[in-house]
Amino acid sequence: FRSLKQALGEELFTAFADDYLQVYPSESYTLGDLGGRFPQFLEETRPDRGLPAEQREDWPDFMIELARLEYDLLNIFEYKDINEYIYADNQTPDDQLYLTGNFHLYAFRFPVNQYFQAVQRGDNPPLPHAQQSFLAITRKNYQLGMFNLNPGQYHFLQFLKQHPMPIQQALTGFAKDKSVEEIKLTELWNTWRLKWLKNGFFCKK
Repeated sequence: FRSLKQALGEELFTAFADDYLQVYPSESYTLGDLGGRFPQFLEETRPDRGLPAEQREDWPDFMIELARLEYDLLNIFEYKDINEYIYADNQTPDDQLYLTGNFHLYAFRFPVNQYFQAVQRGDNPPLPHAQQSFLAITRKNYQLGMFNLNPGQYHFLQFLKQHPMPIQQALTGFAKDKSVEEIKLTELWNTWRLKWLKNGFFCKK
């Protein structure tokens, strides 16, 4: 939780970590599982937990989202997938494209990935204000890829993830579900497709 430690400050982070280990001590042979409940613990111990949502402060939400991202990144990287994917390329027909099994989508209330990336670069970014953000994470050839998305991209990929189907059917279904023009969505898909194929979003059927 390197980024979370920087966001909270070392003293406060250490206090949270000590309290967490008292409540959720290690139950596994590997320390990789030790932080699995840390986001949950931060939610359970937030100082304004008893208040209505509209009266709560923002900063605990950011810390919880950041903790969730950092722990999930570890799991995504170490996930042992029994499937062997053949990644699609630009020559793969649309009707053979399917999202890989190790493809993950996130919708955050804060620009969590931007903060995380800044810390990874060695910067000392200020705590961000609430601003909705969307993120896709892939693992290809044991390398993680993290890609910021706009709302339209996120919702289309979410639809495709929830309803695995050939791309053309997904475009038709999504356009109908969201009341958007299919021809405009298809134009966007042709733009999105190049980048997403390059970055390992899709495998061949």
